[in-house]
Amino acid sequence: VDEADQAAADKAEAALEALEEAQDRAEDAEKEADAAEAAQEEAEQAAAIAEKKEARAEAAQETEEEAAEKAEDKAEKQVDAAKERAENANSAKAKAEDALEAAQEKAEDKVDAAQDKA
Repeated sequence: VDEADQAAADKAEAALEALEEAQDRAEDAEKEADAAEAAQEEAEQAAAIAEKKEARAEAAQETEEEAAEKAEDKAEKQVDAAKERAENANSAKAKAEDALEAAQEKAEDKVDAAQDKA
């Protein structure tokens, strides 16, 4: 009876140790699962931050492109205005030359008429 009791006690003790080891392994697995979950959350947060940065970069690029287009349009308008002023100046110069030529012709005519009278 003593041996049977001892054997039963040994088996119970072994079962108890096995149960404790299983509980330890379960706790370790739970800790690993928690760590994996935390790592996944960090990865998701990093991905969200990366998406926001990418969206900001795209918006900045679009703004930069819009600014470049506006600057190009402004430059084209300035060139057109300068061309128009140059054309107006050339037209005014031609009119002035025509008027000068007409005035010279009138003066010459008057000189000729005065010489003819004399």
